[in-house]
Amino acid sequence: MRPRTHRIQARRVGVLVSVTLMALAGASIGVLSASAQGNEDKVTICHRTNSATNPYVSITVDQSAVDGVSGNSGNEADHFGEHKGPLASSEAVAQNLKDNGIEWGDIIPPVPPFHNGLNWPAGQAILENDCNFVTPPTTAPPTTAPPTTAPPTTAPPTTAAPTTAPPTTAAGQAQAGAAAAQQAAAQAAAQQAAAQQAAAAAAVQGQARVTG
Repeated sequence: MRPRTHRIQARRVGVLVSVTLMALAGASIGVLSASAQGNEDKVTICHRTNSATNPYVSITVDQSAVDGVSGNSGNEADHFGEHKGPLASSEAVAQNLKDNGIEWGDIIPPVPPFHNGLNWPAGQAILENDCNFVTPPTTAPPTTAPPTTAPPTTAPPTTAAPTTAPPTTAAGQAQAGAAAAQQAAAQAAAQQAAAQQAAAAAAVQGQARVTG
């Protein structure tokens, strides 16, 4: 009876060891699988909402959730496959899409080698702005100052100073009369001297004729 008992115990020990090894192997596989999933690349996307004023929220997901491969999402469409609507680039665009019963799509960057993105690169600026609308900067039109023209300069009129003749006095008149008399006397003396010279010349000529 003892040898049989030993055999049964040995079998039990073998079964326990096998079960333990299988459990350890399964745990190792689970750890490796969890480690592989933890090391999967992450992708940040703008996920659509149903609000026209805030049509996107920023979320970070595993690459397998946005690569467009349904097998990576439990044979169901992922973000890339399900949210393929147009881009809601502004509140007005989102409201118009909503009024027409159209669902806008996610903004997903390229995931090589699977696809080149969704609503990309048109929605890149929104994604980089934390999935908020991007308002274009407003630039004021250039202001040009009107030309400044100097007022015409007019020279003041020039007026000649009035000339006034010096007042004539009695003494001045007397002096003027004396000067005129002297001038007349000088002229008379000159005429008389000329007459005397003419007479002398005539006398000389007469004598010459007589002598001849």
